[in-house]
Amino acid sequence: MASIKEVKGSKKGAYRITVSNGYDMNGKQIKVSTNYTPDPAKTRKQQLKEAEEYAFEFEKKVKEGRLYNGDKISFADFTEEWLEKEAKVNLEKTTIYCYQRNLRNTILPALGKYKMTKITPVLLERYFTGLLQEGAKQNGTGAYSMGTVKRDYTIISSIMRTAVRWNVIEENPCKRAQLPRERVKDNNVKHFSVEQAKTFLSILDKPSSVYQEGKKIVNLERTKRLHIQFVIFFRIALLGGLRRGELIALTWDDIDFQHSKIRINKSAGHIDQGQITKSTKTVQSNRDIVLPKSEMELLARWKTEQKNLMLAVGSKWEGYRGSEFEHNNLFIQTNQNYGKAMNIATPYKKFVGVINSYNRTVENEEDKLPVIPLHGLRHTFATLQISLGTDVKTTQSMLGHASIQTTLNTYAHALEDKQREASNALGTLLNRQA
Repeated sequence: MASIKEVKGSKKGAYRITVSNGYDMNGKQIKVSTNYTPDPAKTRKQQLKEAEEYAFEFEKKVKEGRLYNGDKISFADFTEEWLEKEAKVNLEKTTIYCYQRNLRNTILPALGKYKMTKITPVLLERYFTGLLQEGAKQNGTGAYSMGTVKRDYTIISSIMRTAVRWNVIEENPCKRAQLPRERVKDNNVKHFSVEQAKTFLSILDKPSSVYQEGKKIVNLERTKRLHIQFVIFFRIALLGGLRRGELIALTWDDIDFQHSKIRINKSAGHIDQGQITKSTKTVQSNRDIVLPKSEMELLARWKTEQKNLMLAVGSKWEGYRGSEFEHNNLFIQTNQNYGKAMNIATPYKKFVGVINSYNRTVENEEDKLPVIPLHGLRHTFATLQISLGTDVKTTQSMLGHASIQTTLNTYAHALEDKQREASNALGTLLNRQA
């Protein structure tokens, strides 16, 4: 039976409850203790009865192996244990890298000090709402996006699910915490229009006398063309809908020149130790992409140029083995690491440079290209496919989405345009004069 003793000197009238839970391998008795503070408004007799009832439930949980110690371990300490024993066992390295970034930047600074049992739905709702408020970022300006809020929710919920399974807490507080209502906003999927996509493709082959590399702008006496591998990278991203990591991970073994196809079966990602090649995002992401003949001709040209470059640099080439080379990566570094897979951050810098360089030659603001995310080329591909009448199931397959619902949710704007077009066409048909 549980032992109940008053805690000496406790101003709140706490009781110390101790339960015997067998013996360890050395024959020493195992004792489990906790403190309980009854309602101070009750009489002493009522408080003791309340403590006895709590002691009965506490002992039952101990005997049945359902002891919850979430009132003793902080969220930060439990998260550290979760990362080692759960996340690193079951999650992709790149996912862990992203989770750790959010934990470091937003979650732990706000919630790390709380005991696990003190992470309540109300506390979480205050936290999520606070992220969206102006000045929420560490530099004191701006607010976090709804995307950050949802990612934080996913991370916290994953941690709390493990805590429930490990008998640290009784319930996942995320289940009852409501996310803030999304503000009414314009299309969140940034992409090029048809005309903008045409313009972007046209400027890839044109030489520029003003070239921007990141924030550095260079005015050249002679015009300079974009390197062929970046031309190919951006064209395939737009015409094939590939993700950045999928493109970076491509090798020449993945190119089927005979059937004009690219095989997607891996992806590049970033972790603390650097860049890695890993499996694709989902099983459905493994797919073959059929490309126009023009793109295959560009690829063949780049393969020849790359081989000549490899022979020219010799032992400086990544994977050089005497008189032989490991000639495999499609998109490569061309600095001191010749032949090594292109750095995952490089394409976006080039992408922004191309757009900004073009915009400096355009007078009318409405004719300038928007600086969209690199992933916006994939969004452009999907949006234009739907606008051309490609059915959603086919679009899902081409994008490598695991669920058709993902495609429907992401490209609702394009589907709405098609619905409006269909509705107008029906109205025109039915209202036509006989």
